[in-house]
Amino acid sequence: MINFDIKLNKKQHEFFTSNAQQTALTSGLGGGKSFILNASFIFNEVLIYPNAIHCASALSVRQLKDVTLPYIEYFLNMCNIKYSLNKSDLNLQLKNKEKTLIHLRSQDMSDKVRSVEYGSLYIEEMSYWEESSFKTFLGRLRNKNGSLRLKTVFTPNGLNHAYKYWIEDCNLNRNIIYTSTYENKHLPDSYIKMLEDSYDSELQKQELHGKFFESNAQQIYYMFRREKNVLAFNDKQPTFVGNDFNVNPMCGVIGFQEGDKLYVQDEIYLQNSNTYALREVIKEMIPYYQKLDIIADSTGDSRRTSSLKTDHQLLREAGLNVVRFRNPSVGDRYNAVNALLEQKRIIIHPRCKMLIKDLEKLLKDNKDATLSHISDALGYAVWHYFPLKRERKSDTIFL
Repeated sequence: MINFDIKLNKKQHEFFTSNAQQTALTSGLGGGKSFILNASFIFNEVLIYPNAIHCASALSVRQLKDVTLPYIEYFLNMCNIKYSLNKSDLNLQLKNKEKTLIHLRSQDMSDKVRSVEYGSLYIEEMSYWEESSFKTFLGRLRNKNGSLRLKTVFTPNGLNHAYKYWIEDCNLNRNIIYTSTYENKHLPDSYIKMLEDSYDSELQKQELHGKFFESNAQQIYYMFRREKNVLAFNDKQPTFVGNDFNVNPMCGVIGFQEGDKLYVQDEIYLQNSNTYALREVIKEMIPYYQKLDIIADSTGDSRRTSSLKTDHQLLREAGLNVVRFRNPSVGDRYNAVNALLEQKRIIIHPRCKMLIKDLEKLLKDNKDATLSHISDALGYAVWHYFPLKRERKSDTIFL
């Protein structure tokens, strides 16, 4: 028997001690999910059922290396258990008499697990997995030398397949436990405040409180209000242009950052156009264009709308400073914009009529080809200056 001493909060303890065949812990960001998942994996599975092969899985190989593996090694070292690690295959083998095997697998390794039978399956961020990958992994949970338990932790991701599995199709063998960011007393107040500032009040239900949530609103930018987000203000020297590369229309928003706010004072809306025309319009509208940050759709660094050169190359050739930028997911971009809209941190000049129209009219089932492009341009600028803050992958706060 190995004695260990780890401090758990109430919900972590409930998850750790759950004997249900399948257990899920939903939590807000920073809620200590990864810690308790891997603690349970080692102490309730690997050390109790040494004759089985056990699988610890995550969304990506990067997450396995940055989060899962360090936790597993931490707990094994805590118990003075020797092991070897095959870094290329991501397999650990304990140096015990049973030579217990641990497989680290990401969701894109579905083909690699099809011939393996696992005695336990632990999944990080199941709500962000493809449903087909989840089902493939679950189908391998049949090694009778193990407990055959499934445990998973995640922050909800709308009412997707995780909601269906744990809520709509829940049965007596499935136990779901809810916790929140606020229950992790080790988090600094500044971190929680940063999260609160990053998400609108609706999305905080999911991202901080760990509740399943999906807005009933059909409007993409449901936090936009003319009375608080549209305001005439004195023009200043713009510092950025957010761009979306689309032929009809090709769009841009022009503005500046001031403190924790973005001001949009003008817009570019070109029909049946191209990048050559866009760069000339920017230079005409803003004489000191060399000092601007061009925050453009990152696919423009590989796509060619009208030339053998990429859109980004064409802009740089004209002396424009295209900043290094990686597109966020569409959902994250929408959420970032909604958060700033609700907090009155996006102020739009009334002359930006096409942007205002887009924010008011863009729906989830959009069928108007002219909509979405100029609000996308705004979204790139928002993400560049005020990206959503996700859970820190290297978080080593132990509870």
